[in-house]
Amino acid sequence: MTVMVTGGSGFVGSWVCRELVRRGEQVVIYDLYVRPDAIDDLLGKVQIVKGDILDLGNILATIKAHKVDRIIHTASYLGFESQQRPPMAVKVTCEGTANILEAAKVMDVRRVVYTSTQSVYGVTPPGRVVDEDYPPNPTTVYGATKRLCEWLGMNYSVNYGLDFIVVRFPSIYGPTKVGRGWQVPMTDMVENPAMGRPVAISVGGDTKQEWVYMRDMANTVSNAAFVEAHEHQIFNLGSGELCNLFEMAEVVKRFIPNAAFNIGRGPDPLYGTGGPFDSTRAIKELGHRITYSLEQGIVEWIDIVRAREHARPADFNAIPIDIPTLRGRKGS
Repeated sequence: MTVMVTGGSGFVGSWVCRELVRRGEQVVIYDLYVRPDAIDDLLGKVQIVKGDILDLGNILATIKAHKVDRIIHTASYLGFESQQRPPMAVKVTCEGTANILEAAKVMDVRRVVYTSTQSVYGVTPPGRVVDEDYPPNPTTVYGATKRLCEWLGMNYSVNYGLDFIVVRFPSIYGPTKVGRGWQVPMTDMVENPAMGRPVAISVGGDTKQEWVYMRDMANTVSNAAFVEAHEHQIFNLGSGELCNLFEMAEVVKRFIPNAAFNIGRGPDPLYGTGGPFDSTRAIKELGHRITYSLEQGIVEWIDIVRAREHARPADFNAIPIDIPTLRGRKGS
């Protein structure tokens, strides 16, 4: 079977592709801005098509040429850019998704998995456990466009019989080589200290977010593409682990004691507050599981950054990262 991953060289998409390849699946990356340096470890293992999700004809041709059986749709306009350019966000995210759904219908694609976001819920009461039946109330352009795409997919499911699954993420974190995008605060929080640089974030330190490491996310999204039967169509992929940037700084300092942080207080306007997710559905139906705690994910991320830059721990006045209880999880 062949899986097409839209936005497959982006942060979420690239880690999904890595997991699919690890499982032995045939993978087609469909991406307008293919970043070979971001997926250098996948070159020769996947098929790459440079294509726009606004080009329905090219999507149809790609599905036909590669005999695509399933689609994991991660491509969209990102959060900050969506808030700055709402018309473009609606065009790219919503019209692009409509094209993916139409192509899947026409070409009899077996299943479409849509990667959505906590932003569809908007601001939820602090401490309130949010399940999939919590009323959506997006407060950002990004959240609104993602919610519309969910509705579009559900409509295709009801009216055309398309097998459509939505997975809603909280904050996904982990190493990336595709630029920083919506991941700017988290990337700075880990990669700057790992490279001996200070961290300066002007606002958002008080916003508690729920964090899921990219390997755990990719595992569940890949499961969603292949699970034989599912009772529901919308799934929260949470970890139950919430912290704000001040608390995260303390985690980083356990491994890089001289890390320097200057974090502004207040909420982050691009993220809803509250949580955590209730992930019972995903655990039961998609085999969702959390194998990395926040601490374990940060440890691996530091290791990856240092290996990538050919750096030595001594260069950063940090304690060596060699903790047996945190090792041995890289293939999870």
